[in-house]
Amino acid sequence: MAYVGKFGIAASFAVIYLFSGELYPTVVRALGMGMSSMVAGSGLILAPYVVRLVRFFFLLNRKLS
Repeated sequence: MAYVGKFGIAASFAVIYLFSGELYPTVVRALGMGMSSMVAGSGLILAPYVVRLVRFFFLLNRKLS
């Protein structure tokens, strides 16, 4: 059952990538997909730091009040 779930997730990511290319006009499709991939990659890099910052500020607020 776990393999079916993994396959479904992988297939949905492939379909999302294909359909997101259709959001942009043909003339700027490569630029739009490149910018989208760049923003997604930046989000992947920054996500762990954002989680740690939220935890830090939550603990800081508890100590100050």
